[in-house]
Parts: sequence; C-alpha cells; structure tokens
Amino acid sequence: MSDLRQAPVSTPAALTARIDLLQHELQRLQHQALSPRSTAPRALLVFHVRGSAFAVDLASTAEVLRMVAVTPLAQSGPALLGVIDCRGRMLPIFDPASRLALERRPPGLDSKIIVVATAGHLLGLVCDEVEGLQEVAPEDLEARDDLLPPGAPKLPSCVIATVRRDAGLLLVLDVLELLSPEERHLAASLTSASCGGDTPGAARG
Repeated sequence: MSDLRQAPVSTPAALTARIDLLQHELQRLQHQALSPRSTAPRALLVFHVRGSAFAVDLASTAEVLRMVAVTPLAQSGPALLGVIDCRGRMLPIFDPASRLALERRPPGLDSKIIVVATAGHLLGLVCDEVEGLQEVAPEDLEARDDLLPPGAPKLPSCVIATVRRDAGLLLVLDVLELLSPEERHLAASLTSASCGGDTPGAARG
C-alpha cells in the first residue's frame, strides 16, 4: 500500500499529484474488496421477494426508497413496471419476481425500491422488504444447485452465488442478468434521456 502520509502540499501541481495518488489508492482498495480472490468479507444488501431471500452487492447499491406511484410505459414487458421521477431522473422500476419464477403482484405501500447501478445506469428493483446488510466470506460465494431443496429447478443465470444461512438459503443476484437485452437497452435509453439531478447516495427507508 502506498504511503499517503506526506507533508502538506504548497502548489497546485503538488495538490493535483496528491489527489491522483489518493484516487488511485481508492480504486485499488475498491478492486481488492470486490475481487473474487479477496479475503475481505463481501458486503451484501439482503432483501425479500415473496418470502425468499435475495441479495445484491452493496457496492452497486445507491439507496433504498419508499414505494411511490410508478408511471407505466407502453413498450414495457412484464418485468418493467414503468418509471418514477427520482430527483429529476427517470428511474426505470423492475419487478424481479417474474424472472425468479415467483408470484407477480402489484407493489404495496410497504414495498421498497432498491436503486442499483449497473452497466453505467441506475434502475430500481421492487422488493417486499429490506432485511439489511450481511457480510459474507468470499469462499462462501458460489452458485451451488446442490444447496437447493429436492425437486427445485436449477438456478437461473441471474443467480451468481448461494449462501447458506440459519434462516435459509440466500441467493445473490447479478442485476444485469435479471434484464432482457431489450430491457437493458430501454433502461440505458431512459438514463440518457434523464434531465440530470443529484446522483442518489444516502440510503433512506
């Protein structure tokens, strides 16, 4: 690790060099934390859909919103519920239930929206409730069909890891794999068409 404890800078050039060094070190630490080979625990955001537990990487999570009215889109499929206005951004809202072979039903007032960043754009995942954070050792992150109950279908491609817990099995999702190519394109188009606004940052329940 680089030694960042240097004397105070006195010129703009020296300050720029120090900032570049700090940014490089931050990127290195982020890569180390997210690397599959890292021994550091992986932080996950755990949520529930129709009684089943799922998780996404905390590093890709921007915030958690209360449920609000969703504006439907004419060209949307069953997984894309529509869009909401999130501080001036058009945020596409997806229901993961249809891609996870779970019962589809309209979101309720107690539902939550998890805002995640994937492939350079933001989107919202609807869930029934957010459980909280869980740290998992890298060696425990592995997609294993043998952990599923007898007779259960094989894991879909959007499930990148399974974690055994006292409360049952936790399925870790690749959000991008939840979307069809058409939905990915639409989400990117909506993000590009947004009129700006602050990037979500602080979680709120």
